[in-house]
Amino acid sequence: MFEILFTQSILRYLLVYTNLASCSANTTSGSSSANPNDPIATISGMIQAINNQDPNQYMTYFTNSNQEAMKGFLSINTSNSSSASTFFKEKQAKLIQIKELPKDVDIIAAGISPRENLNMDNTRVYYAELFFKVDNEGKWLYNGVNHRIIVVTDEDGNWKIVRLSVPSMEYLKDTGNGFNSKDEDTAINIEKALETNGTVLNMKGAVIDNIAATDKQLAEEKSGPKAIEPEITMDLKATDEHTRPSSIRVYMTYSVNTQHWGSGTHSVDFGTYVYNVLPNEWGTITQTTAVQAGAIACKMYGWYHVYHPKWNFSPYYADVQDNTNDQVYKYNSATNFYTQKINSVGGIGVDILSNSTYILFETHHIRGSYASGGQYGGYMWQLGTSYWADQGKGYTFMCHYYWDKSSSKPIHFFYY
Repeated sequence: MFEILFTQSILRYLLVYTNLASCSANTTSGSSSANPNDPIATISGMIQAINNQDPNQYMTYFTNSNQEAMKGFLSINTSNSSSASTFFKEKQAKLIQIKELPKDVDIIAAGISPRENLNMDNTRVYYAELFFKVDNEGKWLYNGVNHRIIVVTDEDGNWKIVRLSVPSMEYLKDTGNGFNSKDEDTAINIEKALETNGTVLNMKGAVIDNIAATDKQLAEEKSGPKAIEPEITMDLKATDEHTRPSSIRVYMTYSVNTQHWGSGTHSVDFGTYVYNVLPNEWGTITQTTAVQAGAIACKMYGWYHVYHPKWNFSPYYADVQDNTNDQVYKYNSATNFYTQKINSVGGIGVDILSNSTYILFETHHIRGSYASGGQYGGYMWQLGTSYWADQGKGYTFMCHYYWDKSSSKPIHFFYY
């Protein structure tokens, strides 16, 4: 079976590169119609629609749920003299190179969660270098070569785009799945600057923004009684530097959020975001150590996606959504109990060693069961944390239980 899957991956890989030249050419002058049986043609068609600045053409290449969001955006912005100018931040696009990722890498690289309900047998994950021209540069959207994970799935017999996300280039390079290009090296340096000190750079190295948390924000998070702090050890040869973000871009869908924020994507104070996520994810669970584990999960999931936006395409341009596509965020849902548990693990985060660098990873969590199970599975069971709390286990045990790769490849706690 392994040999068959490996051979299939190689054949797909070769297919991508066989079609690459024609795909790149079609991004500027090709037909607007895509072959529904060819994922690369779907991606190429999406790029052509960007160049045409045609939202209606663009949305045909996406899944039904995305099309609903896109139509909603256009209906709200019809009063604008040019809906395309508000719909697209990218003014020109070109596919430079693309490859399909192997099955042992694609789920991690794309951050695919069971919550997305994707049939992975009918889903493909591509890593692409895309040239963009934009009017206003921002985090992971700048003039020059941008790097994206593109998730494509078979929907009603046609290949449709699920999302374009920003991957961990460090992870892809460490696993031997990078492009080894100069542009990728530049992107990795941009990634490091962002994660270590919150500095947002463009391809030329110019500072666009800084999204590091302020001293006041960190002090607020660390207020109140503290949980038992983990004993932190690390490979002395490795680097371990992470900066907590000050805010997170959230695409709003729930009425309670759109009534307060308005429709679309809005920047939310990062601490406030976590305070208003945990009660909605761990809300039926009240054991202290279980909720502390949940606090780590919700905080680090959001943190990871600030630096690796999951919905970095029109019309979202968001780090996360407010719904079960990511974590449920609802305005003004914070409670004193859950806020206290978040603050009790304030200043504590998790990462994992990748070659010689401790990197952030997506701290998945699902409902799960009130039982043991899921060890090393990569998904924290919310009900499972309740079970382990009743067995007298602490939050550090739970984090290791679910997120360690194996007994010899554990996650690592850090202070910030």
